[in-house]
Amino acid sequence: MRSPREALNSPLFQGEDESVAYEFDFENWGTPVAGTLVVELKNDAGTDITLTNVTGAPFITATYICVTGFVHSLTAGKEYRIECLAEMDDGNTLEAFARIIAEE
Repeated sequence: MRSPREALNSPLFQGEDESVAYEFDFENWGTPVAGTLVVELKNDAGTDITLTNVTGAPFITATYICVTGFVHSLTAGKEYRIECLAEMDDGNTLEAFARIIAEE
């Protein structure tokens, strides 16, 4: 069964030479508070590889969408998990995620 926290278009596919910023829509959950976003990229072993494979800071658009930094330098044939954690204006802290499958 699919988690309601998993992005509807997951799994995502990304070429190993591509650099992509992903978006998570929090509108149905409330309003994310600016400056509270945490984005993590994890490899198939669950190791956090954000510092080496994500460039740029996440931000929130005016329409409640969390935009991640640019994901890059993935290894073809591997699966990754990108997570976006946000504090909401009602005090809840919520996390959405997507799986990324790297391709040549």
